[in-house]
Amino acid sequence: MCSKSIRQILGLTSIVLIAIPSASFFTLPNAIYADVVDEDFVKTGVRREGVYAGAGRLWNRVGMAIAQVIFTWILSFGKTPDNNTGVIYNTLFSSGLFALSSISLYFYPIDK
Repeated sequence: MCSKSIRQILGLTSIVLIAIPSASFFTLPNAIYADVVDEDFVKTGVRREGVYAGAGRLWNRVGMAIAQVIFTWILSFGKTPDNNTGVIYNTLFSSGLFALSSISLYFYPIDK
C-alpha cells in the first residue's frame, strides 16, 4: 500500500495534469461556436446566435445525462479498494474519448 504522502503527491499531480485539458474543454467549444455562427452569417446573411446557443446547450445537457449513466454503469463493475475494476474501466474509457476528441479538434479547419 502507498503511504499517505505518496497518495497526496499523486493526487496533486493528477489535479495539475487534469487542469490543462479541462481548461481547453471550457475554452475551445466557445471559440468553435463563434466560428460556426460567423460562417453561417456569411453564407445566409442572417444572424442566428440564439438558435445555435439553444441547440448547443440542449445537446450539452443530453450529453451530460448520457455521460452520467455510462459512468455509473461502468463504475458498477467495481469501486472498492479490493475491486477497482470499474474505476480502471472508467479511466480507460475517458482517456479513449479524450483521445478521439483531441484528434477531431486537430482536424478542425482554422483559416485565420
